Amino acid sequence: FCRFLADHQHPLYVGLPSNGDLCRSILEMSGVEVLHGQRVTAARRAADGSWSVEAADGGTHTFDALVLATHDAALAAATVGGLDPQVGAAAAAGTDAAAHADVLGALATRLTELRERHVAPAFTLSAHFPPRALSAALPFDGVCAPSSDVIDFLARDASKPGREEKGDGELWTAVSTARFGAACIERCRGAADEKRAAEDLAATGMRAELSKMLAPFFGGDADAVPAPLRAGAKRWGAAFPTATLGIDDDCLSLEPWRLAVCGDFVGGGPTPAEAAAASGLAAGERIAQIFA
Repeated sequence: FCRFLADHQHPLYVGLPSNGDLCRSILEMSGVEVLHGQRVTAARRAADGSWSVEAADGGTHTFDALVLATHDAALAAATVGGLDPQVGAAAAAGTDAAAHADVLGALATRLTELRERHVAPAFTLSAHFPPRALSAALPFDGVCAPSSDVIDFLARDASKPGREEKGDGELWTAVSTARFGAACIERCRGAADEKRAAEDLAATGMRAELSKMLAPFFGGDADAVPAPLRAGAKRWGAAFPTATLGIDDDCLSLEPWRLAVCGDFVGGGPTPAEAAAASGLAAGERIAQIFA
């Protein structure tokens, strides 16, 4: 990835044309019906055991089971908090609804805390430069910047397999530090459009920091660093978890309700990406076992 693993002995894979196509392709290969462009606002379990999923456009979809796969624990908290504890009591002999209500309530509370108190924000800067404007001078395609308070990571998109440069120049992506992200959000609190204001502020700060970081490769002059043809920042308010659900499993599996919750905030892992992948695989296995 970004030449960091150039000497790796195993094949490296990347989503084409973008990482966003990975999930879509996997589902299509599996023959699973996919509904695109649906923003889920609520999920409720019906008396017959099916799940009713509500979309922002007012539509409702029904499913036999539910897997909540998201880095945002807010929807999971609302869904778990709305479960009927009687279902758990009926499935587990010798238990009562009160005990299940306590467990479900504690899980919902913890999920809410994770979303409200234990996430680190970040901004991603996408900057398009003239062809070879940076890559001709830089001895790297990707770099971590531990000495910067603004930028945590920088990479040339075309250094990933199958991501050759297009005619409009070379794309570089920078990820901000959590501290810088939080500062931008706080400074723009109360603005008419907080999200847009924070993104504009982050873009300005990250562009200035990028020129400062790359100055040594352009004669020590930050002004000599090529300016991007265009650049913009996107806010990721819940980018990385700073704590986990604290259970001894990669996913939260509630079999009596045919529900599994997965994400990087559940079990944790060496990196958020690995934690999310392991959690998703575990959730799929749990739901598959219900219908085996």
